[in-house]
Amino acid sequence: MAIKMVFGNQKGGVGKSTCSYLFTLLLSLRGHKVLLIDMDKQANSTHWLINTFDKLHLLSENTPTIQDAIVNQDFRSAILPLSENVDIIPNGKDLDGIDIFLYKMLGDEKHPAFNFYLRKLVSEIEADYDFIIWDTPPTQNTYTKNALAASDYAFGVVKCETSSLNGAKDFQDTTNTLGKIMEAMKLKPVQFAGV
Repeated sequence: MAIKMVFGNQKGGVGKSTCSYLFTLLLSLRGHKVLLIDMDKQANSTHWLINTFDKLHLLSENTPTIQDAIVNQDFRSAILPLSENVDIIPNGKDLDGIDIFLYKMLGDEKHPAFNFYLRKLVSEIEADYDFIIWDTPPTQNTYTKNALAASDYAFGVVKCETSSLNGAKDFQDTTNTLGKIMEAMKLKPVQFAGV
């Protein structure tokens, strides 16, 4: 079973994508099989990893993305192998539809499964990896909450400034609240591992 980690902060520009990218590379260099799932619309992790492994030719209009994986309810269909130890589910900047998709599928955001949809999808592939790393957007939205609910550990990413620290605190609060909900549902809760 993979160890699943999410890097987050409710503020942008603090290094979430950089941490996700670097942890992916460092863990792979230690011989671990790693999957990075890029949930951030800026798609920096996608571009950095694909360029690092000189696989730019893999990106086209037809390349499956995280959006395709969510709508098709199949993560495996969107995995791009980049090296022996690194795979990615890329973001093609088309990640606008998860809320609409979940509303159509589940009815409304108060449905118990609304923030746990990706947990099921990741459970179907986690045996293939040692680590799964989520790169999330700088908001407390459905993407971030789903990534948290599908993770074992959350790490706050902080830049040396007050707004970054406040964003990390908000991320920690979101993580802890979701962890309590998970415990009440008899699920293994996500743990805030630190900053």
